[in-house]
Amino acid sequence: MRSTLHAVSILFVFVQLSPCTTQISGMTFGHRQVQQLLDDRADLRQVIVLGDPIHEWLVDAFEGKYLGKRIYWCSNEPANESPSCFLLPVNSYPAHVLVTSDAQLTSFDRLALVVFELHNVENSSEMIEIARNAKARRIGREEYADKLVRMELHALARTREFFQLNVVDGAMGRYYNWTVSVPPTFEEYKAIVAIGDPTRSNFELYRRQYDKLVRDQIRPNN
Repeated sequence: MRSTLHAVSILFVFVQLSPCTTQISGMTFGHRQVQQLLDDRADLRQVIVLGDPIHEWLVDAFEGKYLGKRIYWCSNEPANESPSCFLLPVNSYPAHVLVTSDAQLTSFDRLALVVFELHNVENSSEMIEIARNAKARRIGREEYADKLVRMELHALARTREFFQLNVVDGAMGRYYNWTVSVPPTFEEYKAIVAIGDPTRSNFELYRRQYDKLVRDQIRPNN
């Protein structure tokens, strides 16, 4: 179990990227993103079939049906050895989803991470507000970490529900297994995530994020 904990050590960052996708003519935006995802992570073709409910949900999610804004697929590797992450939509810059190409992951793992991140990015408004409150010192280090882990658990719960509705035959893999078996309450989830190597737990990652937000906020101008 310990090896699965970092399936959801998801980072969100404020960053500018070059466009990560190739525009494919004759398709809607959502279809282009899914097509590029399948081109960049070819093993997903084993589990994402054109026209099936999972494919159509992914198209809708990238199109912005659930977030209210378009989401871009990015083929870059996630930062800090995380298996996946998303980049917050900030001002006119759109949200991006990133999932590793690591060959040790199964196609089911990769699918679960894509679905999770597309749910996770729906927490963007709340996460941006949490970051603002941290910068303004309206919340402390532990409260900041707790709030973000709660957001993470909410996205995981929605991912679990997604796979209950969209059963994938033969699905297996440590990240897939983790997303579909995540405990239902924050207290249970916190007890699991907080154990293990303290330098790599979700809470510690978010504590370090808090420290950076506060440090950058008080850094004197040159």
